[in-house]
Amino acid sequence: MSTQHHTFDAAKFLQDEETIAAYLNMAREDLNPEMLRLATDNIYRARGMKLAAKPIQD
Repeated sequence: MSTQHHTFDAAKFLQDEETIAAYLNMAREDLNPEMLRLATDNIYRARGMKLAAKPIQD
């Protein structure tokens, strides 16, 4: 029996300003710059915009 896994895409659920604001605020509270970058990228994709931020280099 095989198990199928589906990729989660947060951008699909960011459909209104209230949801986007809550998502962004949660990412800011994490205090991890990479989480904030990921959230910003997801918001851009949800709005059909090009990604603006590049991954953070250590």
